[in-house]
Amino acid sequence: MEIAKLVVAALTPLSVALIGVLLARSSRRFEHSRWLNQKLIEKRIELLSEALPKLNDLYCYFSWVGTWASFSPAEMLQHKRDLDRLFHANRAFFTAPALTAYNAFIGALFEHYSAPGIGACLRTEMVSDDGDRRSAYPKAWEEKWKAMFTDPSSHTSRSTIKKAYAEVVAKLGAEVSIEPAGP
Repeated sequence: MEIAKLVVAALTPLSVALIGVLLARSSRRFEHSRWLNQKLIEKRIELLSEALPKLNDLYCYFSWVGTWASFSPAEMLQHKRDLDRLFHANRAFFTAPALTAYNAFIGALFEHYSAPGIGACLRTEMVSDDGDRRSAYPKAWEEKWKAMFTDPSSHTSRSTIKKAYAEVVAKLGAEVSIEPAGP
């Protein structure tokens, strides 16, 4: 009986020490995970601060709202290339739903692989009830830009563009735990 008391007395501090070590180890893992998550959010915020203004410029151009007239078709294609590079080079920092929403938005705006050697084309019109891109553009319009537009059968409706834009902004906001504002 005395031996059992001695064994229990010896095991109690060892058990407490073992539990302390396990708790400290778990706490360090939790802190490391929290630090890593914070760094990921900071990186996403950095990437989004570059991406969101260009996404908005594309939305404005294709929806004929805001500053649409201040952009050329060539600038819109350059925005697309810049965004493609940003999203594809940093795909490890984004979730699959965010990348899917981005690709859906870009797919709604641009026709890809229309012909060998031809770059992406804009799925919008040059002239609409909202204006004429050629005369509204504040600088000299270049005739070669006409080839950058798809034929009317490939144009994307504004409601589709609005929906795709809302989706990509919502998914990207969720990447940094921000819920989108209402309509």
